[in-house]
Amino acid sequence: MRQVAVIRCLRIQEVLEVVMDDLRESSRKDVARMARTCKTFYHVAVAVLWRDVTGLRPFMSTIPGYTWVKGYEWIWEPTRSNDTDFDVRRLAFYVSYIKSFTWKFDGDITLYSAARFLQGIPRLMVLLPACRTAKFEDDKDWFNLLVNSRLFVAPVLEELYSNACARHAEPIFQRLHQIFPRLKTLHMTGPSSSVTWPPPPLTGHTLAPLTTTRISTFDAHDPLTINALRVLSAMQTLEHVRARLELRSDSNLVAAQPGRPFCSLKSLRLFARMINNLTLTLIKSISSTELQCLELTVKARAQSHLSEQFLLAHMTALSRAPFRNSLREFKLYLHHDEQVDLQWNIGSQILRPVLGRLDSLVSLQIFGDAIALDFEMCRNVAEAFPRLETLALMDEGNDLYAGSLSPRLDTAARAAPLEGLAFFAKHCRALTSIRMPVRIESSVLPAWPAAQDVSATIQDGLILLRLEGDEEAVVYDSVRAYVDVLLPAYEGLFMY
Repeated sequence: MRQVAVIRCLRIQEVLEVVMDDLRESSRKDVARMARTCKTFYHVAVAVLWRDVTGLRPFMSTIPGYTWVKGYEWIWEPTRSNDTDFDVRRLAFYVSYIKSFTWKFDGDITLYSAARFLQGIPRLMVLLPACRTAKFEDDKDWFNLLVNSRLFVAPVLEELYSNACARHAEPIFQRLHQIFPRLKTLHMTGPSSSVTWPPPPLTGHTLAPLTTTRISTFDAHDPLTINALRVLSAMQTLEHVRARLELRSDSNLVAAQPGRPFCSLKSLRLFARMINNLTLTLIKSISSTELQCLELTVKARAQSHLSEQFLLAHMTALSRAPFRNSLREFKLYLHHDEQVDLQWNIGSQILRPVLGRLDSLVSLQIFGDAIALDFEMCRNVAEAFPRLETLALMDEGNDLYAGSLSPRLDTAARAAPLEGLAFFAKHCRALTSIRMPVRIESSVLPAWPAAQDVSATIQDGLILLRLEGDEEAVVYDSVRAYVDVLLPAYEGLFMY
């Protein structure tokens, strides 16, 4: 009876898929053996094997009458000299299972062999009929062949990754609505091997064809000019944007885009080397009332490129934006390439325009190498944003573009007093994560927290204990005991 139950169980496709997935993680050969076991296993095993495909070799192995011949290089040639026509029936069967395809440069496959295969595919055949995700790595020797081949046709493709540079991306964008009509997400992952550093920026002319698509997510590693961002603002379906701004390529302010720029935007993540009137105009131009996440990373090369005046202007624009009631996540990464005088700081003054104006904010993260904390700032933030779940006010950041700013011991003067930490614990009752430096001024601790002042929700984060005064007068064990009472559920890190 037990054997009968097992056999019935293995006839359920969902169970077989789980079994095949586990086998595939350890060895694809085991899944291939399962496919040759019986008809019940065959289709499930084939679907698992061909769900994710990398490179051209799996495609080429399905063509009968062709083999790999070892000479100076491996060459893909017909076994009979008069056999030039492709039998693509097996190929058409297997490619119908592909859900994700990755083109990656394969040194074992020569350009000659790849061209023979791609040019032999019937013109009406689609190599990726069911593919949802595709990743293409541009290469100066292969790109022209790939972009004009049947690989660049996928009728149901929804997500595309490409590291093509601006010059190579333009012909793709011009045909994008034809070759990938259902594309929703476009990731421009970086420059190709044919581009010297720094890569050329994506311009408005390059991105103009995207206005004919229905893309909802655009992510670019290579820099964008402000005019390129203006083109994106006209796309009514665009909801998520991540971009690096190249402000030097556009010296003039762009005119306001007709209609409602960024009317559907829900998240915006920008990196720039400075903030100025261009970035300020950009913030003011957003017409979406549904923007939930805003990140601004400024890695400035001079103090004038990250001035308090422009920061205040940006915060003021943010406080008046149409999305101020929907914004839930706000992140600032502020960094200088050169050493900044300790007398110059970024503190509560830049947050003053938005205090009490962002009613839905649940995540506030400010990373800066010149941020100053005091009890007044702690009190203002806690009272203005009582719904906070995530809070970070630190002199370090781990953003992809901001880099890692190592906390420095000489920033003790910028750390918050222990009373500030207690104020957050008492007034932000939804707070689950906190990252901030805490200054210990003397061995006299604040009053022991009452039961109603203790936070049972703060569980993780990073607390940097900064020393100010006589080191021998501070008993770290007492400080830890105080924090353990104040934050009984805290399991994050302590650094001294």
